[in-house]
Amino acid sequence: MPTYTRPGVAAAARLAALNGPSRLDIWERIEASYDDMILEKGGDKLVKLDKFCSGLAKKISSSDEPAITKEELLKVVDWKFTKGKPRYALMNRLKSNQNVEECSRVAFVESEKGNVQEAINALCTLNGVGPATASAVL
Repeated sequence: MPTYTRPGVAAAARLAALNGPSRLDIWERIEASYDDMILEKGGDKLVKLDKFCSGLAKKISSSDEPAITKEELLKVVDWKFTKGKPRYALMNRLKSNQNVEECSRVAFVESEKGNVQEAINALCTLNGVGPATASAVL
C-alpha cells in the first residue's frame, strides 16, 4: 500500500479497499455516526454549515434552473475550510467574483449532461475556485 502524508488518507484507502459482506455493515456504521463526527470535528459551526450544504443540495436538485449565489458559494467554502484545511488567503479572491450565478448555472447544466469535467471547468473560471471547491459545489 502506498504511503500517504495527509492524516486519514491511509485509513480511507484501507476502508475503500475492503471487500466482502462486512463492507456494507462498516459503511452503515460510519454513516450512522456522521453527525457525531461532524460535531466533534468542527463543533456547532460545522454542524450548521453541514446542514446548510445539505439544504443547498436539495434546493439545487429540485430547481429547474439550478444556480448558486456568491453568498452560497462562500458558505460552501466556509464548510470546506471548517471541515478540512483552511486557505483563508482565497477568501478575498472568492469575494471578488461577480458572476457566480452565471458560472454555476453553466456548471449544473454540464453536470446534468454528464460532462463532469466541463462542469468543474465552468466553476474553476471563478476567482479562487479550484477543482476541490468546484467538486464540493457540484
